[in-house]
Amino acid sequence: MQLDTEILAALGANWIDIVEADVTRLSGEQHARFVERARRIVQTLEGRGPLLLKDPRMSLVFPIWRDALEHPICVIVWRDPMAVARSLATRDKRPLLVSIAVWEHHNRTLLRDTAGIPRLLVSYDELLADPVGVTRALHEQLTAIGIEGLSIPDAESIGQIVNPDFNRSRGEHSDESLLDADQRALLDGLRSGAALRDDVAPTPARTLELIGENSRLARQIEAQRSLITDLHSLLGAVFDSTSWRVGYRATGLLRLLRRGNSISAVERWRKLKDRSR
Repeated sequence: MQLDTEILAALGANWIDIVEADVTRLSGEQHARFVERARRIVQTLEGRGPLLLKDPRMSLVFPIWRDALEHPICVIVWRDPMAVARSLATRDKRPLLVSIAVWEHHNRTLLRDTAGIPRLLVSYDELLADPVGVTRALHEQLTAIGIEGLSIPDAESIGQIVNPDFNRSRGEHSDESLLDADQRALLDGLRSGAALRDDVAPTPARTLELIGENSRLARQIEAQRSLITDLHSLLGAVFDSTSWRVGYRATGLLRLLRRGNSISAVERWRKLKDRSR
């Protein structure tokens, strides 16, 4: 995870701002350095049978790992885009259309970068609906590819690991009206398995523009929040100072003598703080 985060940072990207997450933009030296680090990570896991690497960021930086692994096999676990969108809307407060665009970009990028190596598709919904059956089917597929040393846990153990309650949005993602024609075609390809057989088109420019504009607005909002925090800290320091307290008491005394009812600066500041929370 740390390495993948650093690769994205070298591209000027992160988990949210993903438009610039194109590994081909790395210099030859950067690419070689990241591949070497990935190889060292793999070496720490070798010699114990089949090894599994998992990090959602890999869908954006897989070419690095592809160069670091001798015989990679990719198990693509895909999820309904509306479920993903609602999950991101709850966790990250992202608009649904932006979250769908992120789903599209991750899946298109991963399908493009894994072309030519053994790949399997696993439906997240099917896994939760039938964890034992899907696990056994996955075992059969991996064994058929030539992976040795895999065992199947018993049904009770699988049930403890794969819990249908993980899917907090189940039953809510049947509406696909927010998907455009290209996104529906991608979803159909994942459902049917055609996404592994056919060439998958790169992410459309309109999708990248939507993600990029949302990231730009998010950065602006974060900058404003940071500015407000700094101003609150500055005002707090001023109001805590001895000189201001003396002036505040003197002003309060004058208001009392004049029988005024206007609110003080500190009261206005406190109300502003309460509204900004």
